[in-house]
Amino acid sequence: MIGRKHFNFQSASHQRGAAIVWAQLGIIGIVALTWFCVARHLPLLEQHFGTGVVDAISPLHAETVNVEMNGFKATLTGTVPSSKERLDIVAAASEVSGIRGVTDNLQIVAAPVTANLDDNVAVDQQSDTLAKTLESPLLNFSVADQSLSVSGRVQDQSRIKPAIELIMKTYDLNYLSDEIVAGDDIKEIESMDELLATIPELSNVKNLSMELFNTDLILGGTVSTESDRQGILELVDNTLASFSIIDQLEVVAEESDQPELPAVTDSDAEETTEIVTTTDATQTTDTTEQGEQQESVEVAARRLRLEAEAEAVAKAEQEAENTDALQAEAIDSARAETDEENQPTEDPIIQVSQKLSTAFANLPDTRILFESGSDNITLDSRSRLETIAELLSEYPSVPVSIKGHTDSRGDEQENLSLSQLRANAVRDFLVARGISVFRLSSFGYGEGLPIATNDTAEGRTANRRIEFSF
Repeated sequence: MIGRKHFNFQSASHQRGAAIVWAQLGIIGIVALTWFCVARHLPLLEQHFGTGVVDAISPLHAETVNVEMNGFKATLTGTVPSSKERLDIVAAASEVSGIRGVTDNLQIVAAPVTANLDDNVAVDQQSDTLAKTLESPLLNFSVADQSLSVSGRVQDQSRIKPAIELIMKTYDLNYLSDEIVAGDDIKEIESMDELLATIPELSNVKNLSMELFNTDLILGGTVSTESDRQGILELVDNTLASFSIIDQLEVVAEESDQPELPAVTDSDAEETTEIVTTTDATQTTDTTEQGEQQESVEVAARRLRLEAEAEAVAKAEQEAENTDALQAEAIDSARAETDEENQPTEDPIIQVSQKLSTAFANLPDTRILFESGSDNITLDSRSRLETIAELLSEYPSVPVSIKGHTDSRGDEQENLSLSQLRANAVRDFLVARGISVFRLSSFGYGEGLPIATNDTAEGRTANRRIEFSF
């Protein structure tokens, strides 16, 4: 009998172990099948979403606008006659269901002027038309999670550097993502001094976003009250006199942590005053005595009302304490049950990530080097990235973070920008080798996270690095 019971217990244990293994294999199979289906049908999805964008912008007379799809993101190229039509087309494309982002590469080109004028006037009109063919400047600032993202196109990148430094200082930010494109075929940004004077006044706006196009400024973010929003808009209108302000500020009220206490109603007070009786066997007509009796009744009623309110407050506080205690007990119990249930198994995605981390650590050399002061990857490092790309292709379900770092020599902001450019260069190299861009994210930390001293050449060499995390 003892041997039979022991045999049955082992069989049950084996069955449970087999069930766990099959469950893990089933999850991995579902993930792999989902990834395969998305990758296989991505061209069809891009075609479907591209058709949706074209249908959305067609009523806006966007015959000269081209739509290109990259996954779930649309890129608009071509020409439009005015900034208003540009904003309308971008907004219509963004509202298409399934579109996760719209890249605006539209150019504003005014229609040529034709008239029977003298030669001098004709030459002037031709010069004006040629001047209007220059691309209009586009500038986007976005603040979120202790980082500033800057993108767009400008003529001279050095002109926006003071604005970047001022926003970083005003919001006490640590990270910068710079995707600015500069070119001589882009008009110069006007009224930058007005914009610089306005930035410190926007410190109360959370998740600040500013999009500048020609003389249009779209201002977004959140504020606590409607009065704050009106004050900011009035200030911006006065300071940025050269801009047309498009308001996208939202009012998000801060929630109060104070518990609501039940109010004492008039009916409750009336119930407490019902116990007060005034009996006077020998009523008198003396006005003074009646006044004193009425005053004593009012005092007693007021005292009972205050006592009732205090009792209600104490009761509410006691109920709140009891509720908190019950909730804490329920949370602890649920957490203990969850820990007990999850203890035997481990997330298969975490297991795959750990395997990739181990395989990456076993590579002979993963150091990525660049030409001095640039984001050009050296030939030796390109060979190492080829090996890294082959390894990453063996683990297609694991997301990868690419982190760029520099030493402390040079300007701090320039180091931050350089580290972002180098991380982007590694990301683009891996994408060109077949690694999905949706798996990769790149970050630049500048000189902010050293792993060695910057006082020695060896320490500075160690700090100039590219890190991979999975």
